[in-house]
Amino acid sequence: KQYSDEAIFDMLSRMCATRGSANSEGEYAWLTDDDYTAHGSTILRAMKKIGSPEGGTQLTIQDFHDTDVLEKVHDIRDAVNEPFNKATDNIISSINGDTPFDDRQNIAAIDITYLPIYTSPWEDKDAGIPNDAFPMMASGYKNSEDEFSRGFKFATVTLVGENVPIILGIEPMKNNSKWEPDDSPSTSKADLVSRLLDRVEQFVDLDVVLFDRGFYVHKVFNDVAERGITYITPKKEYADDYSAIENIQEHPSADAAVEPDVVSSDGDREHELNFVYVPSSDDEDGKYTIFATNKDTV
Repeated sequence: KQYSDEAIFDMLSRMCATRGSANSEGEYAWLTDDDYTAHGSTILRAMKKIGSPEGGTQLTIQDFHDTDVLEKVHDIRDAVNEPFNKATDNIISSINGDTPFDDRQNIAAIDITYLPIYTSPWEDKDAGIPNDAFPMMASGYKNSEDEFSRGFKFATVTLVGENVPIILGIEPMKNNSKWEPDDSPSTSKADLVSRLLDRVEQFVDLDVVLFDRGFYVHKVFNDVAERGITYITPKKEYADDYSAIENIQEHPSADAAVEPDVVSSDGDREHELNFVYVPSSDDEDGKYTIFATNKDTV
């Protein structure tokens, strides 16, 4: 029999996904009378041929450590996202006949999703020696209240609102973490958000985008404003905010406030936004949440 390279790679993928082996993959094919799965020894022989280039030296992961990490990751991201995007296209196509996006306000939420890992980034933390085998795309989590403090990060964009949410895009993220050199690469949040919004706008005319606090970056704000989209995002509290909150608390009737015409500048562009002070959804008395938005009327 003959098997294509793609078929062999599919077999290897199943082995990795199920933590199986070439032998177990071959046994599965025997039990199911599957003519499209090779015998275990055939799988191993094919992978050995693929992994041993003629007249060359077998590369290892270490050979890529001095290259642009994010450039390599982007190649992987594009390959992995291809089937995800096709599946999303099919979902949207199947419901477009009912024109679900014509009669509603289209709102997208961009969030950060975490996938923790428990490997230490340090060979010797006290001596400041990093672990060379630590995954390059793993980042540290700031202010983590859980048992994990590092892992992989992804940004997702989801259509939200009154209807069933639909995830339209996903992008890997990387931050420069404390165990890495200062010049280690980090994902540009503005570029990441731009890619996610490009994905959404293939399907709908977006009205509003809601950001996770991790995307509080003025370049992001200016990029979104230039698209004619309204954005809303929570912001961190600073000293000036404390005094504004005190003024609200001292007011005889108001329990919320708006600070208008705040300039959002990234050095090259600027626009005006509003800070909105509202009582927090937590039960704690006197606690406020602050949002930034370019919405004209708050």
